[in-house]
Amino acid sequence: TRGIKAGLNSMIDALMEQVSEMKANPDAQSLTPEQGREIIRRLGDALPLRESDVGFGLEKEAIFKMIEPALERLVRQVERTFEHFNTTKPDNRIERIFISDAMNISPSVVDYIGAQLGTASAILDPLIDEESTACPDVDDLHHVSERIAFGQALGLALSDNERTPNQMLTYKDKEREASSKRINRVVF
Repeated sequence: TRGIKAGLNSMIDALMEQVSEMKANPDAQSLTPEQGREIIRRLGDALPLRESDVGFGLEKEAIFKMIEPALERLVRQVERTFEHFNTTKPDNRIERIFISDAMNISPSVVDYIGAQLGTASAILDPLIDEESTACPDVDDLHHVSERIAFGQALGLALSDNERTPNQMLTYKDKEREASSKRINRVVF
């Protein structure tokens, strides 16, 4: 597992630059970084934008085209990670990637990354059971965006002290535990 920063700031910068170039009126106000973040966050929403929403009038396809160069850089970084993995572990193969974030993830972004990498890709939804279709909200993107926030809790729940960092078990606790195990082995 490797976490890679998605370059959200570069996506926001690209979006702000493209929107300012699109404005015909030089007195028109350009986007702020917060507004750019909101537009990218709403890219994953299934709900239509209202006239009062930031980015109203921008088509999702146009927004995607604006942030595509930043996504391309992200894909290249993932490709370098895959190359490193294939060099260090040539017997293993990456078959699927999961994408998670604290904000909405647009299915078009997930599909784009998977297509560019030639790998199956999916949103990391910790509450879906892939073996059954019993979850009633699987296709409702609004609910998926709420469920992906549980990814960190799932990671903590599945972690163990041998293989993953544990914020509750400090290095001093680990040293005490290792010392105790050594003493027990010697006594045994």
